[in-house]
Amino acid sequence: SVGVWIRSAMGLEFTGDKRSHADASHRNERASNVALSETPVHVGLKNKKHTLRFLVLSDTHLTHRQLEMPEADVILFCGDFLHFRRGCNQSFIDDFDAWLGEQSASVKLVVCGNHDSAMLQSDGSVRSLRNATVLHDDIARLLIDDDDGSVSLLTNAADDDSSATVVHVAGHAWTHQRSFVYRANAFSCGELERRAKLRRLFAASPVDILVSHAPPLGIRDRAGSKHEGCVALRDAVFEHKPRMHCFGHW
Repeated sequence: SVGVWIRSAMGLEFTGDKRSHADASHRNERASNVALSETPVHVGLKNKKHTLRFLVLSDTHLTHRQLEMPEADVILFCGDFLHFRRGCNQSFIDDFDAWLGEQSASVKLVVCGNHDSAMLQSDGSVRSLRNATVLHDDIARLLIDDDDGSVSLLTNAADDDSSATVVHVAGHAWTHQRSFVYRANAFSCGELERRAKLRRLFAASPVDILVSHAPPLGIRDRAGSKHEGCVALRDAVFEHKPRMHCFGHW
């Protein structure tokens, strides 16, 4: 499922709907939720207000082409577009990438999940996508046009004009490590290492939106009777107060 944690006190408001899409051929899989949020972004210098629409997706596990996609300005994908048993190689990556290219959103940002092992290269780096930006312990900067509200991705730090409206989106793929018998264990590490990665991520830049695969502890993280969320994520969100936290995994 997908979770969107809005900190309303920071000026963002969740006004969209949720739509569930289940893969009927795999009844034991959880349905994938699509959350569309229309997020007012206040342009402070000119006292303008534009609506930047985020479409938040997660854990589609090869079912992305079954989704009915609402219009949005920015797609945020929170991980697990592959499945370690049913499809996890370059051809499945290419299909997901091509599907992203068919979407009308101006900006597409992707964080990997524990099923997305084919995105890891032998040197430890993460594969890129042609039609989206993969966020892996780094930050994307979205420029909101003051006149028409259109959004674009800043690729050069020198273009980060303080007089423009820039939304900083951070990506964090990491989940907790499971036992060696559980094969869907990509992008996993221990709690102390996740805490260190988050510390470096938030030190690099202000963060308006955090996109992670794992949920924070206690928020949409229940697996059966247990809470399986990340303590480090919960602490980071409370400490640094991003305007919005999007996540999936459970």
